[in-house]
Amino acid sequence: MSDGSESRPDSGFLSDEWVAALAARVRSAPSRHVGDTGGVEPLRLGIRITGVPWAADRRFVYTVVIAESVDVVVGSDEEADVVLVGPYEAARDLAEGRRTAADLLEAGSIKVGGDVARLLSAGNVLSLLVPGAGGPAGDGGERAAAEATGADPDG
Repeated sequence: MSDGSESRPDSGFLSDEWVAALAARVRSAPSRHVGDTGGVEPLRLGIRITGVPWAADRRFVYTVVIAESVDVVVGSDEEADVVLVGPYEAARDLAEGRRTAADLLEAGSIKVGGDVARLLSAGNVLSLLVPGAGGPAGDGGERAAAEATGADPDG
């Protein structure tokens, strides 16, 4: 699995600069998303992007750890509670705000694995990851995630 170090672009999507901006965005999130977890267990959300043109094994993996503090770890999703998997083009469209998480989940472009209930209980966490990640009614794609996996979107 890619550790994200080989031939990464100097700027743009998945570059060191992009990962640093993602980390800064999630670290500065309102406390309703991170910090005071309100009794909800910390969430480790893995993101696995396939078909990455410059990666030796065509994959780029990172994990966003949302707990008392937030961290972005490039290179592993082994300990993730929930993993989102999708192709490079879909991930780039999401990151650049051309499509929403809800759109991509509904279209089957992004797959959800692991404990979907944990993702749903974390609230609007997908909106932290990328600009424009909110789905219809600002639900951040959690409703689409639930529907795509057969879970009850209302709890």
